Amino acid sequence: MNYFEIGSISYFTNVPKGYYPTEEEAESVAETLVEAFDAKLGKSQFSNELAIIGAEVRLGCIIATITIGASIAAIHRFIKNYPSFRPGLLLLLQDLNGLVILVRGNKQRTYLYRDDIAPAEELKAIADKIEQKSVEPVQPQKRLTKRSRGRAESGAPLS
Repeated sequence: MNYFEIGSISYFTNVPKGYYPTEEEAESVAETLVEAFDAKLGKSQFSNELAIIGAEVRLGCIIATITIGASIAAIHRFIKNYPSFRPGLLLLLQDLNGLVILVRGNKQRTYLYRDDIAPAEELKAIADKIEQKSVEPVQPQKRLTKRSRGRAESGAPLS
């Protein structure tokens, strides 16, 4: 099935005070989050409509961003039913709040940092671009697809 990007969600995981995680630790945390989100997504009402199409990690605390794609049929359905789609999606995104992940042998919690899932108007624009063939579909990726060398700053947008 073809998927088209509709936005991303970012989760932050605290790290022990005074400790700066290695890239390997950050990647391990991000991959754990991707696996956990994929498992939740697979059991959700969106299991046949949404997919993980990318993931990246930034350091500071550990910020993992998961990019979400939707099928064209799902995008059209979401546009039509956006008021009921958005709350259900938010519940799915928040389902990982409090997830415990080991960082340097310490239990650390993960929380939703932000999401930029497209609102109905943007979904309509995405659908128009798909129909005009000006955007290419992407295949699901359930592994870390990008590392950011930059340090995550509190409140700074992720790229």
